[in-house]
Amino acid sequence: MSFIEIDSETCTTCGNCLETCPSDALEMGNERGDEYARVSNPGLCISCGHCAASCPVGAISCAQSNLRAPFEIQEIPANLPPEQQLFYSKRSARFFKPEKLDKDTIKTMIDYAEKAPSSHNCRNREYIVVTDENKIKEMEDVVINVYRPLAKLFGPVFVKLARLSSKEAAAQTEEFSHTFKNIVAQRDKGEFPVFRNAPCVVLIAAPKGYDQSRDDCVAAQNYMMLYAQTLGIGSCISGYGQYAHKKLSRYFGLPKSKRIFAISFFGYPRMSLKKSIRFKEPSITWEGE
Repeated sequence: MSFIEIDSETCTTCGNCLETCPSDALEMGNERGDEYARVSNPGLCISCGHCAASCPVGAISCAQSNLRAPFEIQEIPANLPPEQQLFYSKRSARFFKPEKLDKDTIKTMIDYAEKAPSSHNCRNREYIVVTDENKIKEMEDVVINVYRPLAKLFGPVFVKLARLSSKEAAAQTEEFSHTFKNIVAQRDKGEFPVFRNAPCVVLIAAPKGYDQSRDDCVAAQNYMMLYAQTLGIGSCISGYGQYAHKKLSRYFGLPKSKRIFAISFFGYPRMSLKKSIRFKEPSITWEGE
């Protein structure tokens, strides 16, 4: 099942949707001699809406059957105050220009990250900044090698066993299977599905045994990404990298008392989304009068 619908009659084959899709769910197809964008790997679609937000002619919309993460396209209102414009425009960026980030800019981004709250004001956060292209590629392989055995484990037999358990278990297992196999296949083709060939990766570590370390690091990560957005610098949280935090900790020689709690990558985005995405209404329980 696909989470999006593409109107082949409206599609102009500009390729924006393929450019912004984070999961290789789309391709340029051909039917009856007509070329248009289509969903080639529905199991990889995460319903982020990037493709719809990047389409200049409105050919892409949320599928009626999309109950997992339904969305609608919104035009960004004109003349918004800067603080509102920031939140409308901030989306995960995964495709970057080759332009590097200079050291002073990154240092200022970290200065703003440190304005984030820290439990008991301990500020035990440690930032590892990687801008060396070869080192980022090495990190890419460190992470991918964590997923290689998982791609084999979540094979057809494992999926069949999950189907015997429950529909929910089967759906989740199939999703994992698609994801693990896809990122390994992408890397084997010479692509960079983990850090997206970004010119800068920032890892934030803190003491492992402290209850608030994760919150401290994630707060700093969010402050850093939001400030970067005001500079025209795109960013994205590396969930794949975070799952492999143990291997990355060893790669950087962190002491056993420390753990990496937040990983994100930064760069000047190749494309900015001109529209916004509105997802389903949040669940709110009001306890006031």
